[in-house]
Amino acid sequence: MDILVDIGNTRIKWAIMNDSDVIAPKLLVHGQADFEKSLESEWGSIGNAPEQMAVSCVSAEQVNQSVKHIAKKLWPSIAIYEAESSANGPGVSNGYKNPAQLGVDRWLGLLAARQMTRQAVCIADCGTALTIDLMNEQGIHLGGVICPGLTMMRMSLYAGTSALPYDDQDYPVGLSDGTLPGIYSGTLLAAAGLIEQIVSRQTTRPHILLTGGDATKLAAYLGYQSNLVPDLVLKGLGIFLKTV
Repeated sequence: MDILVDIGNTRIKWAIMNDSDVIAPKLLVHGQADFEKSLESEWGSIGNAPEQMAVSCVSAEQVNQSVKHIAKKLWPSIAIYEAESSANGPGVSNGYKNPAQLGVDRWLGLLAARQMTRQAVCIADCGTALTIDLMNEQGIHLGGVICPGLTMMRMSLYAGTSALPYDDQDYPVGLSDGTLPGIYSGTLLAAAGLIEQIVSRQTTRPHILLTGGDATKLAAYLGYQSNLVPDLVLKGLGIFLKTV
């Protein structure tokens, strides 16, 4: 038994892996005061000690160190491997001029997507940032784009103006008769439009994979069919762990 840990900008997602199966991923917000206590409690109830841990971190190093400290405290003999982006992986070629600059979560998403399909893919990770990556049928990463995610877009309006408020409620999407619904619709449709614009520019229509906390919201407003893969990065971590 192994444990996979994806440390994002806002949350960590973790899961147990038996053989090649990612089992029942769980989420914790690492900015909360009781985060370390909650994680230790959850991991302490797992039962059998995992033999290996694979970690992906795009958040603060302090969070990364806290996660690894808790793992070693609970399971002193566990082997911990931290994933990094590289020029090549199983069936995938990194399209960045400097491969290490590609976010490790995006790299792991590419690895997982390649195992899922041999079609051209568009991977949209809809989290704190919205990242969109293209990979062709040969497994060659064609590059990607990055913009603020839905919450970050709304927060930037709140921070950069004196009259636009912020809230995290959901509203009907469309032409709005109020400021807050207008911001909600505008940011959601802007994000969906970016994904559609990237897809429409491709000669071959890619298979769209959506992951991240806002993936479900965005899927409903895309003009193309898409597939939700909530544990895409964890699947990539499982693939990475087999290579170490």
